[in-house]
Formats: sequence, structure tokens, C-alpha cells
Amino acid sequence: MSLEQAITENTATMRELIAAMKFANFGKLTKDAGQEPQKMGQTTEDTGQITANLGQEKTENARPLNEPEPTPTEPQPEKAPDKQEAIRCLMDLAKKERTRAVAVLAQFRVGKASELKEDQISDFIAAVNAQLDKLEGK
Repeated sequence: MSLEQAITENTATMRELIAAMKFANFGKLTKDAGQEPQKMGQTTEDTGQITANLGQEKTENARPLNEPEPTPTEPQPEKAPDKQEAIRCLMDLAKKERTRAVAVLAQFRVGKASELKEDQISDFIAAVNAQLDKLEGK
């Protein structure tokens, strides 16, 4: 396949995608019912601004493609601590005082934090944080 053929095929595909996007956006309701989408280069009566010159139609509800979906307003449930978090906490303690880190590992009868069982992780993190608080004088 030559470069010219590849460009021709890509151009045709892009035109089909643009047509499909225009069709999908045309069916969306705008702020003023029955209002036609603005064409490139037209000015709006209320703002006097010129639309983008990228060949795209502008609607009130349009969102740029690279903008992420809006996040829901309801709070997300807190995720349970995992082994990676336990390892990070233990490393923070070991950097400050290694003997306390080893003592916490011995308390849970493991040689390293990755050997913890799932039901031990939250208790382990609490014990490590308690040792860190003692070191900081809290």
C-alpha cells in the first residue's frame, strides 16, 4: 500500500466519523428547543463570538473530546487498604527506626509485609501508624 492510498483511506474514514458525529450531535437537545447548531464562522447574536474554525458544529451541550466525563457527586466508598499500602507504611517506619519495624512484623508473625493475610492488613497498618506516632511524640 502506498502512502497516497493510506492517506486517501484515512481521509475517507475521518469524513465518515465526522458525519457520524454531526448526526449524533444534531439529535441532542439544545438550550433553545429547535435551534440549529451553529456552522463554522457564524457569530452568535447574544455573545458575538465566532465559532471555532475546525469544521465542527457547535451546540450548547457539546464537550471537547479530550475532557473527561463529569464525576458523580455522590461520595465514593473508601477502598480497603492493600498490601502495597502496608508495605509503604512499613518502609516509612523502617526509615525512621528499623527495630520498631521489625517488632511490628514479629507481632504479626511475618517476615515481610507482603506475607500478611488480607484480614491482617488494616490492623498491621494501624500498628505501624501507632509506632510512627510514638516516634513523632504524638
